[in-house]
Amino acid sequence: MRRLLRHLALGLAFAAVVGAGIATGRLLQQAGPYRVTVPVQDAAGLSAGSDLMIAGARAGRVDGIALGRGAALVTVEVDAEHAPLRRDATVSVRPKSLLGERYLALDPGQANAALPSGATLPPTSVTSSTSLEDVVNTFDQPTRDKLQTLVVELGAGVAGRGDEVNAGLASGRQDLDDLRGIASTLASRDAELRRVLVDLDGVTRELARGDRRQELGALIQNLEALLHNLADQEAQLQQALAETNAALTRTADALNGTGGSLAGIARQLPATVHLADLIMADLAPDSDALLPHLGQLNTAIGEGPSVFGGRDANGFATRITPIVGCGTISVCPTLPNVSAIDFLRGTAP
Repeated sequence: MRRLLRHLALGLAFAAVVGAGIATGRLLQQAGPYRVTVPVQDAAGLSAGSDLMIAGARAGRVDGIALGRGAALVTVEVDAEHAPLRRDATVSVRPKSLLGERYLALDPGQANAALPSGATLPPTSVTSSTSLEDVVNTFDQPTRDKLQTLVVELGAGVAGRGDEVNAGLASGRQDLDDLRGIASTLASRDAELRRVLVDLDGVTRELARGDRRQELGALIQNLEALLHNLADQEAQLQQALAETNAALTRTADALNGTGGSLAGIARQLPATVHLADLIMADLAPDSDALLPHLGQLNTAIGEGPSVFGGRDANGFATRITPIVGCGTISVCPTLPNVSAIDFLRGTAP
């Protein structure tokens, strides 16, 4: 029993020593910073202290930069809450400002295996985005000079107009919202658009047929002939428009200054129309008797002499033509000795 208790005590002591060693190693490992090395082709714009970002949030910093074989080795220190990185982690070098400053955008990865501290990412896991400086450097010197002038003038143009620029940006955002609504509508009408495309394809195939091709050719020839005819008649149309313009100009010149007179005539029209209504009311009962003899009356007035001419009280020319006979007609009716006024009124026997 004593021997068994001695072996059990030794086993417990050994397990305690091993556990303490493991715990100490983990504590020592966690006490040190977690660092990985990122190989980049161009470290310009990076320096010790540059930001290491995850999804736009700061997750570490650049600890140092060293020169390697054909690449710059950038050592980054990752914050403890984001360590360790996974085997499929990726890093992108991105511009931070227009002054050439850059930062490292980190994707920690999703793999099960983790990278130990001090590991180096493979070159295929590192990318570099195109900066504005790289774009400008692709142009020749005259183009760069003109671009510089454009930027300077643009800055002078928007100087002191921040509120207007902000209002323009707000309007642009509203336009984008409207376009989003249009895109959503088109997306909901996807089936209808697909049906339209199918129908259009059927129309295209129908036009591609041999007989339809001949009909389409005849239609194009007729349309071309119509366009040629319109081109030939263009001069005539222009002349007609010019004459119409001249006639309208003459009418405008003739009516110029007559606005008062026309207004006076327009004011007198109601009274004139009322008098005409009264006259027509008086003549209406006698029109049935007068209408059968209009031809004879017209001939008599044309052939008869004028016995009186003058102007009435309003200054209008008057003419009284008596009916003296009917020698111009084949049959002359026998009329009693009545006046023309009675004849016109229909009161003659």
